[in-house]
Amino acid sequence: MEVKAGTPQLGFRQVEVLEQVHNGDLIVTKGAFYLQSHLVKTSGGGGHEHSH
Repeated sequence: MEVKAGTPQLGFRQVEVLEQVHNGDLIVTKGAFYLQSHLVKTSGGGGHEHSH
């Protein structure tokens, strides 16, 4: 899901969701970097993709 990050203030950052959120969608609010890293590692990706 694509978001637009706002200006940080008092340790928080407001984000604007650029896509429609549907019932049942899961939103990560903490640890997103670690979650993405784990998903890339378990999917066999090396952190980047190539088109062949």
